Amino acid sequence: MTLMHVTTRAEELLVRDARGRPAPLAPAVEAIPPGAPVAILAHGYKYRPFERGRDPHAWLYGLPGEGPSGADWPAQLGFSRLDPADGLCIGFGWDAWAAHGASLARGRRNGFAEVYDRAAAAGESLAALIAHLHVLRPDLKVDLFAHSLGARVALQALADPRVRPALGRALLLGAAEDAGLARAAMAAGDGRGGEVFHIAARHNDPYDALFEAAAPRLAGRRRQALGRAGLGAARADWIDLQLDLPAFADWARARGVPLADAAPRVCHWSFYDRPGAMDLHRAILRERHDWSILALRAAGAPEGLAPRWSRLAPPLVPALASATPDPAAAPAARRGWAGPWPALRRAAIGAERELPGPDLAAGA
Repeated sequence: MTLMHVTTRAEELLVRDARGRPAPLAPAVEAIPPGAPVAILAHGYKYRPFERGRDPHAWLYGLPGEGPSGADWPAQLGFSRLDPADGLCIGFGWDAWAAHGASLARGRRNGFAEVYDRAAAAGESLAALIAHLHVLRPDLKVDLFAHSLGARVALQALADPRVRPALGRALLLGAAEDAGLARAAMAAGDGRGGEVFHIAARHNDPYDALFEAAAPRLAGRRRQALGRAGLGAARADWIDLQLDLPAFADWARARGVPLADAAPRVCHWSFYDRPGAMDLHRAILRERHDWSILALRAAGAPEGLAPRWSRLAPPLVPALASATPDPAAAPAARRGWAGPWPALRRAAIGAERELPGPDLAAGA
């Protein structure tokens, strides 16, 4: 089998094969040819393994038996269920759901804050899994593909000293994590191996804002979402790429990636359901030489992130200017009336309503 499902539960790792049957992991690892890719997938908020309607193995990782899924990450990344030559793909599941009401009753905090803290333990389990793979096959490098709060799980694992020597590449999509903690996780690795591709988008801005509002405070301050500004270009093992930057889409298409134009102004799932996005991720994971960070910089890949809210603001400013050409005639409304703020508020409210995730064939 080249597709395996692993779930962390009660400090144990439960392993199933591509059909959902209990199976040992070692034979699948030993069957992978030298140099073949190994990727672990990490989902985000509001998924819960083994719970119908929320199981990430069914909704994202291609496990049959629950009806149509919004995505099949393993297949889209080039992994088959049976051919070891394609490499090994492991869907990693963890309990990422807590009802707001019950969480408030238990600890006077929202459900997202409870799950955010829980992600740290999931990161420890992920690190143990990677270390186990490295013991079984020290010749293989392990890649990580993580979306939203799954990026926090991945970064927690990267801070473990056992992980960096085994790491190949990590793709962090729409990361729901604090930039300072991401920087600390990278520093813990001390440049000992692996590359991190942080893929952000301005169409994710309302979700970044919701993350900053809902996540537990850190040392007396609100957290700053990694997607706000990334970590910058100072590191050789980290690159910030903006998926909805038109210049980046043009650059990717020139390199043979059929990345469609970004359509929605607000979207948390276009990191993997936008046409061509998974082709980009597959190229990064499988075309190692041409898509290394060094190669991307040498090829002039647009690096860095546009200012926050820039995707929301431009269409609104001309409309406002044409509606009120005389500044003196503009209504003396409350602070924040002009510019993008009403639209931003509506977008953030809409984003909150979308958060049920798997029930909408989407997910976080």
